[in-house]
This record gives sequence, C-alpha cells and structure tokens, in this order.
Amino acid sequence: VSGILTPGLDANWIEPSSEAARFLSVVGEKYFFDVSGYRTENRDKLMNELVEMLDQKDRAISEYLSQDFHLFMSVIIGSDRINHGFWKYVFKDHPRYEKCDKYARFFWNYYRKLDNLLQKWFERAKEKGYRALILSDHGAKSLKGVFCLNDFLIDRGYLVLRHDVRAEEHTSELQSQFRISYAVFCLK
Repeated sequence: VSGILTPGLDANWIEPSSEAARFLSVVGEKYFFDVSGYRTENRDKLMNELVEMLDQKDRAISEYLSQDFHLFMSVIIGSDRINHGFWKYVFKDHPRYEKCDKYARFFWNYYRKLDNLLQKWFERAKEKGYRALILSDHGAKSLKGVFCLNDFLIDRGYLVLRHDVRAEEHTSELQSQFRISYAVFCLK
C-alpha cells in the first residue's frame, strides 16, 4: 500500500492491484493516505481526519499482521501531522503558544491511543514471530527557526527543478516537483 505521496485511489497505490478491493473492505472506502491539510486552521476537521486515519491504520495493521509475511512495515504519519497541527496548543515554549484545553486534550489522547495501538501491534507481531522495530525520521519540539535546505541547494546550483518552487509553497506542490528534479551530494 502506497503512502502519503499517493495522489489518490485512482493511482497505482497497492501491489498487487488485485488486493485493492479487500484492503478497502477492511479499512473503508475513503482511505486516508494522509490528512487533507495539516497546516489548516480548521482544527476540528483535522482532528476527525487524524482519528479516522489512525483507526484505518489499526484495521489494516491488525488484518495484515494476521497473515504470514517475511517483512511487514507500516508508516504512521499521523504523529507528524498532529505535531504540526496542535503543538502550539500544548507546549508553552512554542513561540505562538495559545491555550486551548480542547486541542491539548486531543493531542494527549491521540498519543495515548497511538501508544495503546503500538502495544497491541507489537504483541501481535511477537505472537507471529516477528521482531518488531520502531523508527522515527525526526523528533519534535517547538520551532523557533527554520533552515530551508532545498532553497539553500537551489540558490547554490546543487538542486535543479523544472519549475521554481520555494519552501513557503504547499508541500504537495513541492513533492510533485521533486519527482522531476535531481540533486548531487558528495560527502567526505
């Protein structure tokens, strides 16, 4: 099953493609590869999508962990999206901190639910004889500044895009551009 860069269910998103109907019967016909917008001001919609996306992941992981695979992997993008959408309502060191008990409660409840699901999935994986591993691509903390690596590389000629796209533009626009870009990195 493809991930967050998938344009939608009309794309080639599952392999083998014959598995699509069964997968959707398990998770639901409106599968969330990602939330519709984690930088939105419509936090209530974001909350609903995050909960549904996590519930879908639970249904999918629970179903597929009941089968035999040599390798099983899942990405939980919701923990990234909730941090982007709700961090400023939870941590007072955030430069734009706003007190909102509703959003702070949602944040902590989401992570409690995720922790419980991780425990359930790990126990199921252990029962099946899998060695479970959890990875993160980055940590989380209040943002006090930003360094746009892609802009830096573009400015110095190390990254070339067919169209000019800068970091302030929407992520999906950037992602579609990076499919047709190239970069060369030499590390010593």
